[in-house]
Amino acid sequence: NWVIVAAGEVHSMAIKTDGTLWGWGLNSYGEVGDGTNTDKLSPVQIGTDTDWEMVSAGSHFTAAKKTNGTLYTWGWNAFGQLGLGDTLSRNVPVQMGTGNNWKTIEAGCYHVLAQQTDGSLWAWGYNFYGQLGLGDIVDRTMPVQVGTNTDWTLVSCGCYHNLAVKPNGTLLAWGNNELGQLGDNMQIEQHQPVLINGQTNMVVTGAGYFHSAIIKSDRENVCVSGYSELGQLGEGGTTGSIPLFRPNFGCTETKPVDTSVSVLYTYFPTAFSPNGDGVNDVFKAIRYPPFKNFRLSIYNRWGEMVFETTNAAEGWNGVFKDTEQPLGVYVWMAAYTFADGNSENRSGNVSLVR
Repeated sequence: NWVIVAAGEVHSMAIKTDGTLWGWGLNSYGEVGDGTNTDKLSPVQIGTDTDWEMVSAGSHFTAAKKTNGTLYTWGWNAFGQLGLGDTLSRNVPVQMGTGNNWKTIEAGCYHVLAQQTDGSLWAWGYNFYGQLGLGDIVDRTMPVQVGTNTDWTLVSCGCYHNLAVKPNGTLLAWGNNELGQLGDNMQIEQHQPVLINGQTNMVVTGAGYFHSAIIKSDRENVCVSGYSELGQLGEGGTTGSIPLFRPNFGCTETKPVDTSVSVLYTYFPTAFSPNGDGVNDVFKAIRYPPFKNFRLSIYNRWGEMVFETTNAAEGWNGVFKDTEQPLGVYVWMAAYTFADGNSENRSGNVSLVR
């Protein structure tokens, strides 16, 4: 009797046929929404309401819509991704404003896109790459309309980029584009929606972490673009990054494809133990080759930054404000550029154990 399921980075949400909402997984920031910060190893019902219609899970936060058109959010809120006008995390669903005209909801890693019943598109949350589509890179803690158009048909959020389709089947994209995930053959981030030339008759879009996929109206043709060193593009190999929507299963190209292959060696541990034994005492990047620039930030379960450095050789020893921090799971975010000009933006979880 499950009808909708949404998978976030480390938690999942689902709606049953009776309209009840359920969640499970990592719950350090209250992303499950049951009023606790305790991980859930099996589905638990969220409240008693039976009018949930749509749910989307981001990285440590959740957004959901009820049948009456109201919108609710909960979980981690360091970038205002809950749309509540602040950066305080919540562990229960909180109604976002008083509006009851929301139609769809899509959560990226740390941002949200939502459509209203009049066809307008709204965005809020993390905006470092211009993924909100507002022409700048300023985070928003409340919904802001994306342009003035009211003819958005379909919207898909990736981690730091988005895809959208208009009624005539044309494709638009914006946000992070360092690995060609926008498919415009430029690898330049776009801070507003831009038309992707040559792509028409689109009916389905899917935006991943650093890659994208689209399906044409005949339901047989698929195009892919972006990062593929782990085989994300489904072409039977690992081809680095592809900055143009490339044919896969019959999709037609409109111009030559430029590909670039880069081998990036950067790893972040999933746990560290600052107990003074000289082994794994500090959480930091393990890297090769050297960085040209680097930034690492670490946040606790309340969204408070407990560590930040621009020195790749420096790491976190588990202390914040001269106090040893409690055991548990912390969120890290890293941005860096290699000596050859290639760059990465990464995020994940690290467990502090002793």
